[in-house]
Amino acid sequence: MLVMGGRLVCFYPVLREDDVENHFPEHPCLKLIVSSEQIPSSRFSRVLLTIVKTVSYTDKIAEAAKIKHQEFKENYVKWTLRPQKSEPGHCALMTAFCLLMIFILLEKE
Repeated sequence: MLVMGGRLVCFYPVLREDDVENHFPEHPCLKLIVSSEQIPSSRFSRVLLTIVKTVSYTDKIAEAAKIKHQEFKENYVKWTLRPQKSEPGHCALMTAFCLLMIFILLEKE
């Protein structure tokens, strides 16, 4: 779906009290180009992420995606029932969801 050199742009919510720079989802086919924080309140902000596809999707990455999908399914209920401040900088569910969407986006080349 995403062509080589194609860009994926999305907002990523964070808590202002934590370090924004170190907690973004990662994928072996993608490279973060730029992040830009928007601060709508003193407690929360959102970061606009611009990510570019730098590597083709391989069978090895596909296998890793299957494992991540399974982990997401198994942990979905656990993550949604956790207290709001679950990890530094962001909600664990949001991280898992972003990773899942990235894997889905890349697996259909």
